[in-house]
This record gives sequence, structure tokens and C-alpha cells, in this order.
Amino acid sequence: MNRIALALGAGLIALAGCSSEGNNSPALDFLRAKIAGAKSGGQVAPPALSRAQLAGIDKPVVVITVEKSGGSGAMVMIRENDGAQTYFTSDRTSLTLRRGMVIATRGLGEDLMFTDAFATSVALRTGGGGDLPRTHRYLDGENHTLAMSFTCSLVKTGSEGVEILGRKHQTRHFRESCANETVNFVNEYWVSASNGQIWQSRQWVGPETGVLLVQVVQR
Repeated sequence: MNRIALALGAGLIALAGCSSEGNNSPALDFLRAKIAGAKSGGQVAPPALSRAQLAGIDKPVVVITVEKSGGSGAMVMIRENDGAQTYFTSDRTSLTLRRGMVIATRGLGEDLMFTDAFATSVALRTGGGGDLPRTHRYLDGENHTLAMSFTCSLVKTGSEGVEILGRKHQTRHFRESCANETVNFVNEYWVSASNGQIWQSRQWVGPETGVLLVQVVQR
């Protein structure tokens, strides 16, 4: 575990504080186990996050997992601006989505300052496509912007059902393959067959952070 896991755990503390379950809630038991494991460096396996732990939260929620570190937790949407929704933990770690696409992170180590993935967003609505441009922007050690450009292709691999905190969704599964001269990665999207909502996705943030699993909680 690393500080990413601790930050996400802090976000769950904020959520637990918003509920009416009290200091002995399952949410706090979940957090105590996760944070104790992160501090000790041990391999603690806390119970899975449940819908009951989100009781009393009246704002949109996403659950994210940093696959490389194993850190996971819930984030609450605090701000929406020009079609972009920003989700926060209590220590201001944040994730910004537009139409379900990760476009920025803050507080996750190697932060993604901005992603231009408009072409992929359009292709998800139209059924796929090739030669899709994508640009990721980061800050280097001297606070200069570093841009990484990729060419991607998106294909539909089939229809799948996904379940997120007890809610089942029928989706179309898409796989996006991206590469430049030195880096390649794969993103995946599980998109509602009825309204285009991205219920679940695996999106690459950068070489250090790796892939985020993002799950949208249906209220």
C-alpha cells in the first residue's frame, strides 16, 4: 500500500461521516482495517465496499481502484463545470471525468493535468473506429508541461453484464489500444446499451500511476 491508498481511505472517512450510521458503522470498520494495513505495510484484505456504507450520501459517487498499488475507495462529486465532473476525497485528491472519460487527476502522485480524448469519446457513441488521436499532459520536475501523444483504435468486443454495488447493468464492452514510439496501453469501457452511460472503465493515467478502474455508482 502507498499514499494513494491512504488518500482514498480518507475519502471514505468523509463519506462515512456524512452517513447516519454513527461511529461504529461498517464503513468505519472497513476504513480502520484498510488504513492500518497501509500504515503497517501489511497485506490487509478489508471487506468489499457495500451500498450500505454509502447510506446518506446524496451526491454522485464513483469507486476507483489504482490497479498497480491496490488502493481503492469512493469519491464524491463536488464540482461540475462545462460538462466535466470533479470527484474528491476529503484531502482534496481528485478525479475529473467528462462523459465518463478520465481527463485529469490531482493528488495521485504522477498527476494527469489534462487529457484530450475527444475522438475516443465520439467513437464510443458511434460504435468504434481507428486512428483516434489522444494527448496526455503532465508537469515535469521543473513545472513545465510535457505532452505525450498517441494514436488509438477502438473496437467493440461484445455485450457484457456488469454489477456495481448490487446494481446490474447491460453494457457493450469496448477495448481501446493506444501507442506512440515508446509507450503503449489498453483502456476498456463498459457502456450502457440503452443510454451511452459508461458504468465501468479501466483507463491508463500515466507510466507511474498506471490504470484506474472507475465504477459509477447508480443511486
